[in-house]
Amino acid sequence: MPDTPAPVQIPFQRRMGFRESVASCFRKFLVFRGRATRAEFWWFQLFSFLLYFAAGVIFFVGHAFHNLPQGEDTYRILLTVYHAFSDYIIPAATIFPNWAVTVRRLHDINRSGWWALLNLTIIGIIPLIIFTCLPSRPEANRFGPVPCTDSPEQGAAAENSVH
Repeated sequence: MPDTPAPVQIPFQRRMGFRESVASCFRKFLVFRGRATRAEFWWFQLFSFLLYFAAGVIFFVGHAFHNLPQGEDTYRILLTVYHAFSDYIIPAATIFPNWAVTVRRLHDINRSGWWALLNLTIIGIIPLIIFTCLPSRPEANRFGPVPCTDSPEQGAAAENSVH
C-alpha cells in the first residue's frame, strides 16, 4: 500500500454568538492580555453600533415632537436623553471593553496591542480595520493559546487560565 499522508486535523472552532461575545467583553473589560476571536471583536462592535443607533432613534423621535404644538418640552427632554446617552453613558460603558477587545484581537493575529493606538488617528483606522478582519493564527503565539478550542471543556479551562 502506498503511504498516504494523514488527514489534516482542523480544530473545532467554537464560535461566539452575539450575547456570549458582549458578555465576554464586559467580563474582560480590563483584560489586555490573551487573545480574542474575530467573532468576539465584531459582535461587540455591532453591539456598540446598535447602542448609538438606539440613541439616534431617540434623537429623531425628539425632532418629530419638536414640530408638534405643545411638543417643545418633550423635544427638550428627548434631546437631553439623547445627549446623555451618546455623549456620556454609551462611551463610558464601552470605552474600556472596546479597547481591551481590540488589543486582544490584535494579539490573536500576533501583533502588539500598541497597534490599537492607530484608532486615535483618522488614517490609522484603515489598517486597524484590516488587521481586525484577518483570520486568527492557528497556533499558540506569544500572547497565549488559540482562543478556538477542540471542545467546550477545553475552552472553559483555557478561558479560566487567561484571567
